[in-house]
Amino acid sequence: MALDDRTAEAVGYLLRLTDGGTARRVRVRLGLDAERVAAATAGTAADNRFRAELQSAPASVRYWLLRADDPAVNAALYGLGLLPPGLARDVVQGVPFAPVERTFPDTDDRRVPLSPQLRVHPEDPRLGDGFTAAEILALLYRGQGTNGLRRARRAAREIRTAHWPEVARAHREDPLPGFARWALAERIDCPTQLRESFGSHAKFGHRLRAAGIVGELDDVVGHRAAVDALPLLGMVHRVQPRAVADSEAVLRPLVRTELGGNTEAWAVLAQLLPDFVGTVTELVPLAAAIAGPADDPAPADDIPGESPAAPVEPAPAYLTHAEFDAAHLRTLPRRPPPVAQTPVPVVAPAAPPVVPKPFRRVLGAVRGLLAPSSGRHS
Repeated sequence: MALDDRTAEAVGYLLRLTDGGTARRVRVRLGLDAERVAAATAGTAADNRFRAELQSAPASVRYWLLRADDPAVNAALYGLGLLPPGLARDVVQGVPFAPVERTFPDTDDRRVPLSPQLRVHPEDPRLGDGFTAAEILALLYRGQGTNGLRRARRAAREIRTAHWPEVARAHREDPLPGFARWALAERIDCPTQLRESFGSHAKFGHRLRAAGIVGELDDVVGHRAAVDALPLLGMVHRVQPRAVADSEAVLRPLVRTELGGNTEAWAVLAQLLPDFVGTVTELVPLAAAIAGPADDPAPADDIPGESPAAPVEPAPAYLTHAEFDAAHLRTLPRRPPPVAQTPVPVVAPAAPPVVPKPFRRVLGAVRGLLAPSSGRHS
């Protein structure tokens, strides 16, 4: 089965959630070798795809990756211009973004080393002196009236990681105006507690989604299309495996229960994935339902104490239209047979009597004789 690189990477990520024997059988069934999966996640082509995914992914993904404190990832985010001036200054100065509980064994200086790929231009406008927290707050409180949102967004872009505690304290003491709250909530590194304090109106949530703020990484599984979510999870997994631990805790039992070692279900999943608009949690049960139960038991390479089974020749994984419809119809509830009904005889209405033509002539003559004549004398 010919899979494009994006589908191969998505299936390869799901195969990480299964056991080794199942992964080997599925790769044989799909004609997908482990080397190709590894090549899809390494090399120049993977780097280019990684950069393209960064630019098209929701804005929240940038902060998830920043929390990995990976110098190469920080260099990519900085080089693509995907960070506001405040965060760009933090990246260049090695400010860490990981949670505070993360430990650095050999040093007490929590600084992220700079990658050799990070090219900092001395005249980069993002690396100016910047603003203090007091200056930023003054601009935020003045962000009202005409062009108030634009001014508030310009001030919010200057916020650095160290400024957030003071911004939160100022908001508690004197609530910020609406445009300022909107601009701050759009920042990818806005603390969750502060963002929640800004409001929960449906229109506010719509604004955040339009800005690419999709919450935590766990929300990707249940809210984004599978064709977008799986490569995204795989991308984050390569950089920061711990970030997707909660998402994998949801997907692992689903994949093992619904798909398991059913290679036909995996083939249907790979066939549906490129055009499927639903989420991962909808795709996996659907693929299992279309494929039906597995016909063959697991080969001997998964049974302890047995010798490995001989390699299986890859079979064509695409279903014909007839096979696809038949497999889908098997999953639908059967309708009860129709109830036989006794036909009711239909009685045709009686035709009107037909008067013979000669009789009509005689009848007309009689009527003429009986009719009063208009030419008689009085």
